[in-house]
Amino acid sequence: MRINWNKYIFLVCMVGLVVIDFYKPNLLGDSNSFLKGFLNSGLLSFLGIIVTATMASLFVLYFEFSKIEHSLNKNIFCKTYKCLRLSAYSLILVLFISIVLSVLKPIILISVNSIEFVSAIFNSLALLCILFNILIIVNLIQTSFIFYDKTK
Repeated sequence: MRINWNKYIFLVCMVGLVVIDFYKPNLLGDSNSFLKGFLNSGLLSFLGIIVTATMASLFVLYFEFSKIEHSLNKNIFCKTYKCLRLSAYSLILVLFISIVLSVLKPIILISVNSIEFVSAIFNSLALLCILFNILIIVNLIQTSFIFYDKTK
């Protein structure tokens, strides 16, 4: 049985970012010039490219599995199809969340006192969106390799 480490990696990174946000918000807040400039159109452009490329890979995998099923006249990839669909919808959801973060950050920062802490939270959420997309890509690569190894 293969262990899916993605959820553990995500959880550890999320806890780490929360700890940094509370104890050292200037590391991830707007005093970090890269993160300050990144949570805007830069993040959306980056995630847009990742989502587009990953969706193409998802569809290729989906169609390849479909070809195999049709040639065998068996439905053997039901769970895999479900995971691929979940990955596709998750990518779209995370892209939407990133858009919301990019729009809300400047609006909320105007109305709060603890600007560094709030900006650190927004920047951490943006980093988690990127990590989530990367982990989906890793999962797709693992699926492709397992599929390739089993077809040999």
